[in-house]
Amino acid sequence: MIVVADTSPLVALATIGHLDLLRELFGEVAIPRAVYDEVVIAGAGQPGSAEVQAACWIVVHPDPARPGCFGLHAGEEQAIALALRLRAQFVVLDERPGRRAAVEQGLVVTGTVGVLVRARLRGLLAELRPELDRLLAGGALWIAQSVYDKALQQAGE
Repeated sequence: MIVVADTSPLVALATIGHLDLLRELFGEVAIPRAVYDEVVIAGAGQPGSAEVQAACWIVVHPDPARPGCFGLHAGEEQAIALALRLRAQFVVLDERPGRRAAVEQGLVVTGTVGVLVRARLRGLLAELRPELDRLLAGGALWIAQSVYDKALQQAGE
């Protein structure tokens, strides 16, 4: 399975100690150089930086497109372009404009919350609610109440 991730999900999952869920769910995860640079270089010392740098299952690809193709920031632009180039089964994006652009390009999108729901359904997490609460409490991700409630419903909680 080919999965491409953007910056926000990598940082959010690392913040709550669950970056490894991407590996457990999808095996190898592809990221463009722009995402690697945002997390590891620009984000040095921040959550996700050391974890992404050390993760041998995250494969960094050269940026596949010129900036500005979708009107998004560099990481999202390149994640979408890479997902298209690799014909990824999923692209993991959190921000609404990026998700919208990816869907318009025919990509299947999930986000940090979707990853956590999948992990809960596969038995990789005992409960979903505490993980969502940790994301919110730590400021790692803003989650709309409707998304929070739907996620709990999907996870059977």
